[in-house]
Amino acid sequence: MDRNTLCARLYKLAELVELARQLPPEDRARMERMIAQARQAVCEARRTMQQERERLTTTRAIVLRLLVKGTHPTAELRTGSGDISR
Repeated sequence: MDRNTLCARLYKLAELVELARQLPPEDRARMERMIAQARQAVCEARRTMQQERERLTTTRAIVLRLLVKGTHPTAELRTGSGDISR
């Protein structure tokens, strides 16, 4: 899901909240369920966007490692303790 879709859902949620404020008490329960569903959709969209960002970051890291390895196939790596490993 892209940012535009997420923004559209957030605006729809804001509209539902405003509408709920204007409803008589007998209609509020139904509107509250609709708002809860909209909130859930927004949360799921945010979670999906975060997961996609994490996948992209992981993919970039792997590609960079492969590029470095291809450029310097015998490059030595230093670990945190100062040891040299191949």
